[in-house]
Formats: sequence, structure tokens, C-alpha cells
Amino acid sequence: VVNGTDVAMEAVHIVLMRGDGGLAADCIRIARRTRAVVKMKIAFTALHNLAGVSPAGFGTIPPILADSAQAIPEISILANSSRLIRPE
Repeated sequence: VVNGTDVAMEAVHIVLMRGDGGLAADCIRIARRTRAVVKMKIAFTALHNLAGVSPAGFGTIPPILADSAQAIPEISILANSSRLIRPE
């Protein structure tokens, strides 16, 4: 048996568990920050792949150098994501 609350929770994007309406604004702010970080990750990864992986594929840089360069975007992604943990 499904009641009206369950249907409403499935129909909305944000469900507030407390009566504070300001939480919706906080949720939207966090979502916007998260989207900006994800876009930055995608851009940095694409740039890194163009600059690092393509030359390795064509043999212009040694494969071991390209392999070690793969750690750079992983570290930057973690550092970039940690910005979301800190308050603004």
C-alpha cells in the first residue's frame, strides 16, 4: 500500500526531512558546487588525455613516462573533489 507521502517523495528532486525551508537553498548551492567540480574534472581529464596520452600512443614519449603521468589527473581529481568537503 502506497500513501500520498511516498508518491510525493518519488515525484520531487529534493526531499526535506525537517521543516526548515532554507535547507532547499543549501541543497541547490551544494548541487551547483558539485556540478562545477565535475565539469572541471572532465575538462582537466580531456586536456590531460590530449596532451599526455596521445603522444604516448604515437610513440613520441616513452610509455613509462606516459604511465607515470597517469597519476597526475588522479591526484588532481582527489584534490579538486576535496573542495566540496570544506565549507564555503
